[in-house]
This record gives sequence, C-alpha cells and structure tokens, in this order.
Amino acid sequence: MVAASVAGAGYSPGINAQGANMIMTVNNEQSVTLPRPPLKIPMPLDKAGYKVDVTFEVPPLPRRMTYLSHLIGLRILFTTGDLNLLRALEAHPVEVRLSLHRIEDGREVRIPLRDRKRVSGFGEYPRRYEIFEIPEGKATASLYYAEHFGAPQGTPNGSTMVMNLAGAGTAVTPGVYRFQVETLEDIPALSGFTSFFVYEKYLKR
Repeated sequence: MVAASVAGAGYSPGINAQGANMIMTVNNEQSVTLPRPPLKIPMPLDKAGYKVDVTFEVPPLPRRMTYLSHLIGLRILFTTGDLNLLRALEAHPVEVRLSLHRIEDGREVRIPLRDRKRVSGFGEYPRRYEIFEIPEGKATASLYYAEHFGAPQGTPNGSTMVMNLAGAGTAVTPGVYRFQVETLEDIPALSGFTSFFVYEKYLKR
C-alpha cells in the first residue's frame, strides 16, 4: 500500500508527504507507518487532471482538546513584491475535486467537506457566515493569507500564498484517512509556480 501518491499528465513524480518518501509495506505481516499532519505534497496547478491521493493518520489529540481544526488547502510560493500570482489567481481561480474518507474495518466512510460564505452586510459586526457542504466535491480555492519570510523584495519564493479549499470540522477524529484531490482545468498562468496541497493545523493570524 502506498501512503501518498501523485500523478500528472504523462509523468508520475515520487511519493512525497511533508518532504519525506513514505513507502508502505506490501504484506499483512508487516506494520504500516503512515504520515501524519501536517501534510505538504507537491501539486502543480497549471494542468487539469493532476491528482494527489494520500492515506494518513490523525494521532490522538492533545490533552483537554476535543477536536483540532485543520486547513485543507494549497500553498503557492511566489516572489516577494511580485503581483503576478495574485493577478493569475484573480483571473483564473483554482478549482479542484476533493474527497476525504475515514478508513474503518477496511471500508471507506465519506467525511462531508464544507466551506462558508459571508452573509453579513458590509460594516456589520459581528460578521455572520453560512456553512454549506461543497457540491459534488468541487471546491474553489480562496485566499486565506500571505506568509512572508522576511526576504527582501524580488527574492524568488520569498513568500507563500495560502489558499483555503474546505474544512471538515469536528468530523475528523483520531484514525486513518484517505484524501484525494484533482485539478479540474488548465491554468497556464500558474505554470512555473511551485505549489503544494496541504493538510495542516490552522494558524492564528
């Protein structure tokens, strides 16, 4: 069994989860070591049909925690001070098909993935949001935040654009899961950018 695999048009990069190769055992007598969040898996966004398929483990939660929120999204490296990535994302929002399943007794049980939209008016506080299940497993990446690394302007890959795809909330508890993600359309404007599918703890901003 393979913990994480990626496949694109005409090529198949190596198995990768959080920068480390994860090769699973091939018979039932050996134990299986699965990657754990945070997951960071290379995923080019310029071609349709690129797939990530990862099996991973959510470990027991820290004491006194009932659940742990995770960011399901993308990280895209860009040059600090260069607005080309923002222009490309505004003109061609990234759409993917994604699914999350919990593995129980050899079966895959679907975990609903949700997103939210703001329903409160401009200047209205507190802000109000509507939660909805992603239709047909299709999600559009939305800007979450930009993370700068203190690199001077013009430094290649000096920043990361973090994009949100979906959330699973309290449905994810300790156990084994399978995530599948696939790009749905060609976006030539994103060619040359280094990007990753990520499943990681939400960061406080």
